[in-house]
Amino acid sequence: AITDLVGEMKDMVDFIMALLRRGCNALDLEAKMKLVLQEDAPKFVVKLWRFLIYHMKSELLQRE
Repeated sequence: AITDLVGEMKDMVDFIMALLRRGCNALDLEAKMKLVLQEDAPKFVVKLWRFLIYHMKSELLQRE
């Protein structure tokens, strides 16, 4: 879950989830996250994208 990456900050999780649901791309997400995470934003976005890809692929494999 995203809480693994940002902790239990409900507002932050809700904000990130809203952006992802709207189809926010990695560059836009990084720009928005820089307001909060500053220099850690690029690292966070890479981790988040890896997390999402892993779980999406895992779910696809389970459906086969």
